[in-house]
Order: sequence, then structure tokens, then C-alpha cells
Amino acid sequence: ELRAPGAPAKAESLRALLDAVRPATAFMLGDDRHDAGAFDVLRAARAAGELSGLAIAVAGHADVLPDVAPHADLVLGSAAETATFLRGVARRAVRPGP
Repeated sequence: ELRAPGAPAKAESLRALLDAVRPATAFMLGDDRHDAGAFDVLRAARAAGELSGLAIAVAGHADVLPDVAPHADLVLGSAAETATFLRGVARRAVRPGP
């Protein structure tokens, strides 16, 4: 769970983290309806040109698809699919030297 001290919800926590760190790229993965607001924050930051990245819903709970999927850029079907996605990200992020 991502929750900054004093922040009442994930959306506020993510906004505080983005403001503090100013990453070039960010991924937000979530599996419940409380993540939808944070997805909206990430997508708004991307639309404003602050960063690149994806809001990714993980279909682990029955409430993900109807409540969260419209706020996500991508929906992964399971924890196993999420692990495969993250392995791909890690492989591309860590490149061998010349």
C-alpha cells in the first residue's frame, strides 16, 4: 500500500510522491476500487507532460473491472500476468554493458 503520512487516500499519496520525486516515468499497479483515484492522478500527470507511465489494474478482485478498469490504461488478468509484465519491465530497464 502506498500512503504518505497524513494523506487520506492513495490519490493524495501518489500526488505527494510525484511532486517530491519528480520521476520521468511511473507505473501504478492496483487491484481494488481505492486505486482508481491514484490512477486518475497518474494519468493527469501524464496528460500534463509531467511524466510518462501507465496506470495498471490487476484483476485480482471482483470489484476491479467495473470500478477500476475505466481509470486504468491497462488491465492485467492475474497476479501471474502481473509478474510476467514486471519481469519484462525489469529486463528492459537493466541492460548489459557494451
